[in-house]
Amino acid sequence: HLDDDGFCTVLDGNRVIRVSSSGRIKLNLAIPATRPGHSSIRCGGGVCAASFVMENGTPMALIFREDGAVLFSKRFPSESFLDASLDGGLLLLRGSDHLFCYGIRRPGD
Repeated sequence: HLDDDGFCTVLDGNRVIRVSSSGRIKLNLAIPATRPGHSSIRCGGGVCAASFVMENGTPMALIFREDGAVLFSKRFPSESFLDASLDGGLLLLRGSDHLFCYGIRRPGD
């Protein structure tokens, strides 16, 4: 994911990195090791959503703040992949067999 401020957020094997436009790593978040294949990452409103398939073949979704605080993580063993979309306080996960939707609320919303 590349945002309008020049930050690039990338799934990188067993971590998520967030890099500034100057090339400095601003976030290095450890995640379960992934296997090659379908994955996605989206950011907006101070949070990011990532979906990927772990080495054992189970898809996982993760929501975290830009500072690295994990807000939500869940495994989806009934799916073969997940695709994450994040917009307007909603996380939509499209799996191989199901759709999942989660609302993201912040204190004061």
